Amino acid sequence: EQEFAADPALQARVLHTIGKTYLGLGQTREARALLDSRLARDQKLLGPSDRATLDAQADLALLFMTEGMFPEAQAVNAEVLERRRAALGPNDVGTLRAQSRRAQIAIPLGRLGEACARHRECLASRRGVLGAEHPDTVVSMNQLAATLIDL
Repeated sequence: EQEFAADPALQARVLHTIGKTYLGLGQTREARALLDSRLARDQKLLGPSDRATLDAQADLALLFMTEGMFPEAQAVNAEVLERRRAALGPNDVGTLRAQSRRAQIAIPLGRLGEACARHRECLASRRGVLGAEHPDTVVSMNQLAATLIDL
């Protein structure tokens, strides 16, 4: 971290990259420390509604999901979704991703009916914004189908 002290924005991006790598490797403790550090830096430097800050916060929600901490994931993701909608609009790709994650989090919390409704909303949004053939739209179709099977 000392090597990038003169450039806090670069330092935050490096922390994010390493943190996401740790998360991808399943090393959540190491990932959490770096993602928390990056989020704190982004909030201080950029503010709570900046795209980079929201991306860092979304990664923290993903980490909580990975660790099975679904109430925490839900709380963080709800904040991300609200701020993304306000700052970047409902059609922003990150907003749509947070919308999808909201549906995914409802499943392990035992709220399948809500998950189906949220997946339907997300699918409709992604179709309208990205088109029916876009990979994210196809993912939404699959997520809705899987949730309907579990209902």
